[in-house]
Amino acid sequence: KVDDRVTYKIDANSFFDQEKTEKIDNNIIVRSSTAHEIDIQNLAENVAWTTRYTNDKNFNPEDIRKFYREWVYKSIHGNLDDAVYHIEEDNKICGFISIKKKGLNSGSIGLVAVADSYQGRGFGFSLVKFAVKSLIKEWNCASVEVVTQLENKQACRTYEKMGFHASSHSIWLHKWM
Repeated sequence: KVDDRVTYKIDANSFFDQEKTEKIDNNIIVRSSTAHEIDIQNLAENVAWTTRYTNDKNFNPEDIRKFYREWVYKSIHGNLDDAVYHIEEDNKICGFISIKKKGLNSGSIGLVAVADSYQGRGFGFSLVKFAVKSLIKEWNCASVEVVTQLENKQACRTYEKMGFHASSHSIWLHKWM
C-alpha cells in the first residue's frame, strides 16, 4: 500500500452555515503572481509533504521537490490549477493553496502547504477557508473537493472542522517494473 487517500467534500450551504460561527481572520491572503513565484516554489520544494510520492521510497526525493516546484509554477500561470493564493505575515509568505474550477459548478483544492516554522498557528485553516469561500462566491461553485492522505491527521482535522465530509476512500498502489 502506497497511499490511503480520502476525498473530502463540502457544499456551499454547509460551508456558509458553519462559517458563521468562525471568527474573522486577520491574515493577509492574496492571489499569487509571477512576483511571488520563486518564494512559493521554494516553499513547495522544502515543505514536508505527506503524499503518495513521498510514501513510495522508489521516488527520488529530488524529483519530488522538482515535481511540486513545477506544480506551483504551472498553477501560478493557470496551466495546471487555475490559481494559487498565499498567506503572509509581516510581508513573508507563510503558506499557499492552489484551486481549480471543475466543470460548471464544482471546485477543487490542489496543494496546501504551510512552512514548518508557521505550523500549528491556523495558517492552513485560514487558507482552506479562504479557498472554499473564493470557489463558492467568486468562482460560482456549488461544492468543493480536496484529496488528502488518511495518515495526514492534521489535514483531515482541518477539513472536518470546516464542515467537509469524507465522500470517498481509496487505496493506491504503485507497481514498479
